[in-house]
Amino acid sequence: MRSARSFLILLLLICPTLVAAGVKTPSWKSELNAPVRWQHMTMFGTLIVNTNLGLVGIDATSGKRLWAHKSLATVVADNAEEIPATPLVVLDDGADDARIVIVNVVDGTIVFDSKREGLVQILDKRVLPRSGGLLIAGFEAGKPQTTLFMYDMATGTRRWRSDALHSGTGKLMTFLTAVIEVTQNISPLSSGPLELDDGSFLLAASGKIYRMRADNGAVMWKQSFGWGYPELYLNDAHPERVFVGAQSGGEEYMEGTQSVYHSLALDTGEPIWKKPAQFRGAFNPHLVFATAGLVISEHTEGGGRMRMLDYHSGDSLWGKKGRGLKIKGGIVDHAFVNNQLVITTGFDSAWNDKGTEYLMYVVDLDQGALRTKKPTSVRGRLRYTSALPSGLLYVTSHEVNVLEPATGKLLNNTAVRSKRPIVATRDADTLYAFTTDDGLVHKLDLSSGRLTPFSTAKVKLQGKDTLAGLEVRPDGLVLLGQQSLVAWDRSGTVVFESYHPAPKRNAFLQALLYAQAARSAAASFASGAYAVGFADASNNTNPGTVGREITTGFAEGYADMSEGYAGLAMDYFKAARSRFQASAAARDFVFMMVRQDNRRIGLAQVSKDSGAIVSVIDLGRETKPNYQVDDIGNQIFHQTDPSVIVAYQF
Repeated sequence: MRSARSFLILLLLICPTLVAAGVKTPSWKSELNAPVRWQHMTMFGTLIVNTNLGLVGIDATSGKRLWAHKSLATVVADNAEEIPATPLVVLDDGADDARIVIVNVVDGTIVFDSKREGLVQILDKRVLPRSGGLLIAGFEAGKPQTTLFMYDMATGTRRWRSDALHSGTGKLMTFLTAVIEVTQNISPLSSGPLELDDGSFLLAASGKIYRMRADNGAVMWKQSFGWGYPELYLNDAHPERVFVGAQSGGEEYMEGTQSVYHSLALDTGEPIWKKPAQFRGAFNPHLVFATAGLVISEHTEGGGRMRMLDYHSGDSLWGKKGRGLKIKGGIVDHAFVNNQLVITTGFDSAWNDKGTEYLMYVVDLDQGALRTKKPTSVRGRLRYTSALPSGLLYVTSHEVNVLEPATGKLLNNTAVRSKRPIVATRDADTLYAFTTDDGLVHKLDLSSGRLTPFSTAKVKLQGKDTLAGLEVRPDGLVLLGQQSLVAWDRSGTVVFESYHPAPKRNAFLQALLYAQAARSAAASFASGAYAVGFADASNNTNPGTVGREITTGFAEGYADMSEGYAGLAMDYFKAARSRFQASAAARDFVFMMVRQDNRRIGLAQVSKDSGAIVSVIDLGRETKPNYQVDDIGNQIFHQTDPSVIVAYQF
């Protein structure tokens, strides 16, 4: 058996293209009436196709045409934008005075059309899922002021328009504000709409806080807030108020920059604190709602302070004379363990994952003091935390270990700590992590918190391949690279290693990478963080980074969808949830873009059980991509002729 495995490993390493692969036959074919300009697979299972005769929606499973709009022939692919976790896609024609349309891709309803509505510029668009509304901020032709519009997501009917953002503002100030918004395309909205149980919503815009009715736009109250661009926060423990945070006095790190916090009564908008709490330093949007108070810190790369604000008065409670506790950097993540607060600090950025050092502090909430004089250094951006019997498990983009909150010490001296990103996953009682630094799999017992080696033979991915994930399989583990697969049995012995070279033309990888990121996003919110195996999406997107853009917006959108969008057909959302659940389900293959003989390009189905190519779709020697991938529905859509799209089901 061992010699047979060795032979298979050798065969896959030396001659990956010699593995026999079947050629897939189409599941359906769609003949369009004109050459296809572009196609786009949406998150919810509708393929939209553009020709010079119009825009067509096609059911991805059956190939049936769902709808068509001749008037949308001029929309361009580069500007197609899905509103996360909704059936809405934003499109425009790319002109200087662009026509912007928002289409429900399920039934083809044009929910919004800027030309139809007489809008010459759109500054912002926000979804209100609980009320089934689409909020638009923009300019009407001939009116030099920003106007708010609310549309019904199901029908496209305009519910109301409102000039509330400039009510009570002088004509000169309204005009000057409009000039800045138009020339720099700046939205007047500084926060997303926060919906409340009574059908109203909160909104921060144009230096004020508003509470408005979603059905008719009536302003229930407004409160001036003259500090920067405020952000709004609700907390279940304090349902009677809204918390506001903002920055004033300049850009980040400029002299005189301040962070400002306030608390307003939700029913009237009146201040609960006598005056706002103001502190030197840039505003950090990561607020921690502890039982005894609101924990804040400034946004800084250097020395800073962490403070707790009293919920009733806004007074600063920690440190001498309320000056707070000295820390380095600002809060980027936190976790509660018993009555202790574990925070991670650093200069956080969604695009910053190059082994950056972060610090972990443990705060005794009873004493309002740090547990230890020195923080614990952590490499990489925090991805996941979980309270274990032995302490706090943390997984970053570069490290795995367990922190003992009582002492501030790490449980394992030999932590999984890597200069390059790691991937991790778990089964019922064990967490597994692979690092490219040492080429080994490590395991952490979730009961004891102890780390031990799982594999002994070092593995090095070929072709400078990047990590995509790690999965627990019935017979062991499988490591997923963009072009590689490595499997171990339950004893930690390597079963096979395979590598399938990618085409040199990087553009062919884009649609596949986008689809993979979409699957990861859907899976992570359908079944929790473990669904994506702790793989950092940004590690998987060379060339080009799309994973974060999808995942970031999808987080809020999926949570909203779980509540249900008012007015939209529930059978649609049943189908949408089914797609998310399917994305989280384990499958026994992955997609890879591969080089074939005679410089031909193929989209391959690669088995996780053997690392071999099971089947392949021949894309020929095309000079640019003409395919789309539905990585959730396991389908490929290939434009084989100028006006023909062929679908393949895996």
